[in-house]
Amino acid sequence: MKKSYKLLLFLCFTLMFFIGLEKFYDFFLKENMNIKSSYISKNKINAKIIILGSCGPFATISPKEIEKYTHLKTYNLAEDHVNILENYLSYSLYLENNKSPEYLIIYTSPETFDERDNVLHSFHFSQFLDNPIICKTLKEENPNYYRWTFIPFMKYAYYNSKFNFNVIQGIKHYIKKKPTTLQLTGYSPIISPGTIEGKNKIHRITYKFEKKYKWSKIQEKYLLKIIKLAQSQNTKIIFYESPHYVKSNFNFIKRAEMQKKTKKIAANFGIDYLIFDTMKLSLDKNNFLYATAMYEEPSIQFTKVLSTYIKK
Repeated sequence: MKKSYKLLLFLCFTLMFFIGLEKFYDFFLKENMNIKSSYISKNKINAKIIILGSCGPFATISPKEIEKYTHLKTYNLAEDHVNILENYLSYSLYLENNKSPEYLIIYTSPETFDERDNVLHSFHFSQFLDNPIICKTLKEENPNYYRWTFIPFMKYAYYNSKFNFNVIQGIKHYIKKKPTTLQLTGYSPIISPGTIEGKNKIHRITYKFEKKYKWSKIQEKYLLKIIKLAQSQNTKIIFYESPHYVKSNFNFIKRAEMQKKTKKIAANFGIDYLIFDTMKLSLDKNNFLYATAMYEEPSIQFTKVLSTYIKK
C-alpha cells in the first residue's frame, strides 16, 4: 500500500513538474523577441505593407528601402525556407495583434509551391498551441507532431533541446524589457562574399543539378486561405517573383508550367502577378548566392523597382 502511495505521489509530482515546465517555456518563448512569431504577437507593428514568403523575400526585400519610395510603413513577415502553409499561420497570428495592411506582397515563385524546397516548421508556433487557428492547422497538417502535444511538455521535448537557448534568451529579453531584436524589420540580407573567386566557387556548385518542380495542392490550399483572409479585409494583394539567374533556366524543369498555374490563381482573384525576369542584374551570376537568391546590393536595386510599382 505504501509503495502504491509513493508511486502515486511520484507520478503526481512528475506530472505537475512537466505542466509547470511547459508553462515556463510558453511564457519565456513568447518573451523572446528574436522569434518572429513572438515578436509579431507582442508588438504593435501595424504596417501598411506586409511582405510574405520564404527565403527569397526574407533575404531580398528591405522594408526600409520600400519605405523610402512608398512612404508606407513596411514589415517583412517572410521566414527562411518556410512554405505557404506557414505563411498563413504567420499572417493569421500577425492580424490578431495588428491592423490589416493596405498591401500584402506575396512571393509566389515556383519554389514556393514545391514542398521539397520550403516546409512547415511547427516549432515556430509551439508556444502558440492555445491559438485555435494554429492548433487546428497543426493537427491537420502535422499529425505526427500534434498527436504528442497532449502530454505535458511534449510539444517541446519532441524537438529535443532545440528550444533551450531560445528560452534563456526569452528570460534575458523579459528582464531587459526593451531588448535589441533581429525582428525589428523582419529582414535578413545575404551579405556578398569579399572576393569574386569566392562567389564563383559557390555558383559552380549551385547550378550543377537539374530541378524538376512539383506543384503542391496543400500549398495552393493555404494560398487561397491567405487570399480570402486578406481580401475579406480589403487588403490589396500582389504576387511577385523576384529576379533569378537566367542562365540557370535550363536546369529548371516545369518552371513555366508552375508560373502558368500561379497566373491562373491570380487572374481568378483579380491579383497582379509580377515576374521580374528581364532585369539586367539577372544576367550576372555574381549577383546571386544561388539561382533564386540575390545578394544585398542587387536586392536593393530590385526593391526600388518593386516599390515603384506599389507606389503606382
